[in-house]
Amino acid sequence: ITAAAVAAGALAAQQKVPGFLGLHLEGPHLSVARKGAHDPALIRPMTDVDQAMLIATRTTLPVLLTTIAPESVDPARISALVEAGIVVSLGHSDTGYAKARGFADAGATVVTHLFNAMSQIGNREPGLAGAAI
Repeated sequence: ITAAAVAAGALAAQQKVPGFLGLHLEGPHLSVARKGAHDPALIRPMTDVDQAMLIATRTTLPVLLTTIAPESVDPARISALVEAGIVVSLGHSDTGYAKARGFADAGATVVTHLFNAMSQIGNREPGLAGAAI
């Protein structure tokens, strides 16, 4: 699914399709616990191959944004993606405040659908939503 979306996006960019601004890949590096409508069979941690594909894809698109759950990747991968010009969004996650802030420090700058498909703000653990606000 991701490869097909990337191919379609690259073609749209190459053909300068009016209104095409880039691609938002929401998954497959999400938390199964906060998967929303995503098929849990397709959710997986990010691998070296996934990271290389995203970095290579960025060169074919005007903008590449990807939503990632901190549970599925380490901060070093976030830094590498950001250095390659990829916009990293956090979402579909049960992560806590401290881990979310660590990922923001690594370069994640966006949160995908705030308050939805993520842990809610608690009185002692503000979670991803609390870190975002």
